[in-house]
Amino acid sequence: MAKIGLFYGTQTGNTQTGAELIQKEFGGDSVVDIYDISKVESSDFYDYNYIIIGCPTTECG
Repeated sequence: MAKIGLFYGTQTGNTQTGAELIQKEFGGDSVVDIYDISKVESSDFYDYNYIIIGCPTTECG
C-alpha cells in the first residue's frame, strides 16, 4: 500500500485533532504521515502518491 501524506493547517488545534483521527482510521502512522503545513517544504509533497489536505474553517455570522 502506498503511503499517504496528510498536510494540515490549524489555529486552534481542531484540524490537527481531525488529522490524527483520519490517520487512525486509515491504519496509523505506518500508512499516513501527518505534517503541520507551516513546517514543510514544497518538496515534501513529492514523497507521496496520495495527499490529503486539512484546513480550518470559520463560521461566519
